[in-house]
Amino acid sequence: MSIEVHVQSAVRENYGAHDWDGSGECPQMWKNKGGDDYIISGAPSVADAVDFVYSYIVGDPNEYFNEEVLGGVEVPEGFRTEMEIAISKSEMRHYLSATRVEWNSRFEKFPTNKLLSGFEGNLEENLEVCKSMMEEYAA
Repeated sequence: MSIEVHVQSAVRENYGAHDWDGSGECPQMWKNKGGDDYIISGAPSVADAVDFVYSYIVGDPNEYFNEEVLGGVEVPEGFRTEMEIAISKSEMRHYLSATRVEWNSRFEKFPTNKLLSGFEGNLEENLEVCKSMMEEYAA
């Protein structure tokens, strides 16, 4: 059985890091910047969808930026976020809609920031390596 899952995140930016020269401890002046909505269609469970967003989309925090996954909830097919409903007739709907991901093709859109970190050279060669790693993982 597969389900639709709405995963929400909170984004924060460290304004103290803008003038930081990289030496010593980074000044801490975090500001909340909203968040993102992710709709995962065809997920096997809420936990799997949340783990995917955390591991493959959000990425690791750093001194400048942090996106934290708040959690996920099962939603009905065709679900739209409050923002999507509010802006449905606006031109902004193209920019403020939730990120929608089909579970079965999730690695095509998000090959993963963790697997790509440390890779150097030709991006297409690196993507082929990642695809083969993911095929081995899925098997």
